Amino acid sequence: MSPMHWTIFPADERWRLARSSAEGPVFFDVETLTDGGQGAPDAMGADGLAEGGVVERVVQVLRQEGYADEGVVLALPSRCCMAVTIANSDESAARDPQALAFALEQQLPLAAEEFVAASIDGDAGRLGLAIAIEPVREWIDALETAGVVVQSVAPAALLAVQELGKRDERQSPRVAPRILANPDTDGVLANPTTARILANSATNVVAWQDGAYLECFVLTNGKPRAWHHLPAERAALAQYLGIGALTNVAASGSGMTSAALYVTACNLAPHLLETIARLPGVVQESIGDKPLHALAATAAARVLEGTMAPWAEFRIGALANADPFRAVARPLRFAALAIIVCLAVVAGTMFFRAHGYRALAARCHEQQAEVFRRALPGQTVPAGIVSRLESEYGKLAASKSAPIAGTSGSALVLLHRLLAGLPQDVHYRLLEIRLQDGRIELDGEVATHGHADRIAAALRGQELQVDVPRSQQLPNQTVGVRLSASLAPLVTTQPVRVR
Repeated sequence: MSPMHWTIFPADERWRLARSSAEGPVFFDVETLTDGGQGAPDAMGADGLAEGGVVERVVQVLRQEGYADEGVVLALPSRCCMAVTIANSDESAARDPQALAFALEQQLPLAAEEFVAASIDGDAGRLGLAIAIEPVREWIDALETAGVVVQSVAPAALLAVQELGKRDERQSPRVAPRILANPDTDGVLANPTTARILANSATNVVAWQDGAYLECFVLTNGKPRAWHHLPAERAALAQYLGIGALTNVAASGSGMTSAALYVTACNLAPHLLETIARLPGVVQESIGDKPLHALAATAAARVLEGTMAPWAEFRIGALANADPFRAVARPLRFAALAIIVCLAVVAGTMFFRAHGYRALAARCHEQQAEVFRRALPGQTVPAGIVSRLESEYGKLAASKSAPIAGTSGSALVLLHRLLAGLPQDVHYRLLEIRLQDGRIELDGEVATHGHADRIAAALRGQELQVDVPRSQQLPNQTVGVRLSASLAPLVTTQPVRVR
């Protein structure tokens, strides 16, 4: 299932909701009429925020249509926005938001503290934009109080024009700007290739009808230089294209004259298209029925996906999100829940293994206790079974009344076994024999190192425990050898009682 993205379009008569997916946007209208249809309260003000107002009904529709706490775009109507062209010479306005606000304050009927400002940089100037903090902040607060996450705030008309430019880039290759100054080309362009060329020209005028109003933009190299909000009337459009648009085109420095004004007409009524066609020196490209809110919703979906940044973002300053992680709060909650589940699984696994180890330790202790009871019958099983058995073994080994070897350790027995064990087929010379405390120390000489090993092997056949022989080459071409041996212990089959 493709992800869904939501856009909210506030308005006086109705708020419009857009649910965008891979199949395109689907729209839902929420009427602002609350008194039986006899009156329309100002949804742009406090009436729309009251209990039972339009914001509450908007949230109800969102929930009914599957909204799940995702971030939404608040697409502002044009009447909330103010646009001013700023010269490129004012570089401080581009770097410092506060300087931008002061630059706009000189041309707007609001103090700098009463609006949030943004700008769109272009080659021929900068378009300064401002929106009054109220009532936009009230809408945001009301929506977020109801659980709707407002991720971005941008003008709907700018989103639509930005998406229109993106579509032109995707549908046609980049071409060099082409200027048509032939009066014979005035009117509606029938060749779509030529239309796309004009759309990519250095300067273009976009006239977009949205209900009873026109959104008119002057674009320079794809970026808006001027924006006007006009009534959708013949006279207003003719006057704008005859005077206002030409003024902005000339100010852009493109060198274009009144004989080459290119107008992209979006969703215009037939009588407005006829008005443009009758204007001298105007080349018109009509792209048919493309509602502004449809392209704005598509652009808003791209903003929420993170694949596009809006030209003008007003979720800043006084309208900034107090919680910067609000948009990703739901994924963070799922991540935290996954970590908790993972830790719980690890803890459960460790507890299960610890239980198994405790059971194994208990079985080993019981086996040790059984060995202790067999070795020392009648005695109480101590806490440290292993250390007690080692202690008893030491006592038994040191006891002369119960020798382990089972045979005498006298010097005569040792000497007899030594002499009996010496091999007959090996040449050797014994230099010294020491018998002390049941051990034999033998020093001598042999022909090779291998003979020392054969002597040690022969002595082991006489039930002697022989250490590894130590040998070294002597200057007289013989090998000096030292052997250490003792009587091998004999395991007795008679039980030994320890008192």
